[in-house]
Amino acid sequence: MDAIISIRRLVTEHGLWIFPIRGRGSTVEEAKQPIAPWKSRASVDLTLKGTYTAWGLWLSRSGLFGIDVDARKAPKDAIPLLPELDNGVCGLGGYAEETATGGRHYIFRTSNPVSLSSDADWIEYKYDGYFIIAPSVLLADGRVYRYRRICGDLPPEADISSVSKALEEIFKVILNQKVKIHIGSSGQSRTVLARQMQVFPRPPTYRIKRIIKKAGGDPLKASSILFAEVGCYGISEALEGVLRGEKVPIRKVMLDFMRISRTSRFLFLHIVAASLRILGIDEERAREALTRITFIDSDEDPVKDSLQNAIDNVYRYSVFRIMPMGSCPFCDLMGREPCQYRDPNLLLGKIGV
Repeated sequence: MDAIISIRRLVTEHGLWIFPIRGRGSTVEEAKQPIAPWKSRASVDLTLKGTYTAWGLWLSRSGLFGIDVDARKAPKDAIPLLPELDNGVCGLGGYAEETATGGRHYIFRTSNPVSLSSDADWIEYKYDGYFIIAPSVLLADGRVYRYRRICGDLPPEADISSVSKALEEIFKVILNQKVKIHIGSSGQSRTVLARQMQVFPRPPTYRIKRIIKKAGGDPLKASSILFAEVGCYGISEALEGVLRGEKVPIRKVMLDFMRISRTSRFLFLHIVAASLRILGIDEERAREALTRITFIDSDEDPVKDSLQNAIDNVYRYSVFRIMPMGSCPFCDLMGREPCQYRDPNLLLGKIGV
């Protein structure tokens, strides 16, 4: 009951946008999933009942920016340094909490879009997304996982614009990690996980209506038609296979400039989600459509997280280009001759031409 009271105060007294999380599952990732659609469930007027044990905080809607330190990906010698990092964040007036898996969430106020770039794939950020917040409790794998407040209050005292340089220095001195915080318009945003994606032009309304009608209202069929029309035949063919009940082949894709690797599953879901946005299909219907896509697994490229988590990550990075130009693998995977561009983003960018 105390947990419910503290969460309700964040809503009623501070106007934060909070929504319920499942809280239970066979894995931690499953237990961390929101009770979809989470953006429509998040509200300053949310009626909070005692049946929930975990809650998500919509950061950008609440005027907040967050940094996620993932202890599962971090090098072992970095873990003992996290308490010292906590002290630095707390000293700046930020909010700090320990996550269910021993990592950290650091949260600051912001009145502008914010992003973060880093050479470490275990230091990430969230702005137009959410953090699960203390005192959330997850039940998974027969264990109890807790989110624990370390310092500060929500909303925190410090605005990221006034402490960004000091925060960058703290990460450099304590963790020996270079991070860069970008404040301002989305054009300034850049992350080690994703390059900025162009804003795709919308095709004429009559063309969208024609595609949707031809697809019989099926979002994935409409996406397939759209990709075929712009000359992206590899993705179109893969989607046609999905409609026939086939699985999409995937492989590991090394993105050198990001210094990380992604499976082509993530790339495929991301670019299909972008096409659904172009077609004016709302996020809830788009997410539902993406759950129909299944992928071929292999020992060389195991799918470690759930499809639902992968889709959440797609929308977490939905405003970014996550594939370097000229590196599209999908025609190769479908056994087709690649187009001259090897870039679905570039082809979709020509949709209004």
